[in-house]
Amino acid sequence: KILQAETKLNMAMQNVKACKDSLESLQALKQDLLTMQAIVQETGLDVQKQLKYNIESIVNLMMDALFPGIYTFQLVFEVKRNKTECRLVLVEDGNEIDPLDSTGGGLADCLATALRIALLIVSNKPKVLFLDEIGKFISNDKKEHFFEIIKKVCKDLNIQVIMVTHDHEAIHIADKAIKIGKID
Repeated sequence: KILQAETKLNMAMQNVKACKDSLESLQALKQDLLTMQAIVQETGLDVQKQLKYNIESIVNLMMDALFPGIYTFQLVFEVKRNKTECRLVLVEDGNEIDPLDSTGGGLADCLATALRIALLIVSNKPKVLFLDEIGKFISNDKKEHFFEIIKKVCKDLNIQVIMVTHDHEAIHIADKAIKIGKID
């Protein structure tokens, strides 16, 4: 009986040693995973900062060209339900505003165009921008300037623009224009 008890004890001690070794290995793995998680989180924050800077710069440049000193565009990153979300914020006089609440829709039109250009620049997609009836809500006194801004920004950033419009003021910024009419 003593021999059996010693055998069981030896087996139990070997199991304890194996469990300790396994625990040490798992603790080392946990530490490695925590280190990798910290690296991924830090990289994610760096990417967010770069994205925020690039998009905000382009959008604010265009917004300020059309509405000098009035509006500021911001990307606000927030963690919700363990996921990072990005909120688009437009600020006027220190207060968040909804561009769709502005009269006429010109502000929303300008903001949407600026965001399209900014997102195209930070993407890996071909630099071709398709615009349909762009600027139709921009006031007549700002339209020419709006189209000139689009032309300059797209030329500087090497973006090809394909635009559909009924607005004759937009045609003068085109390198090539094709008029499509009804066939009688």
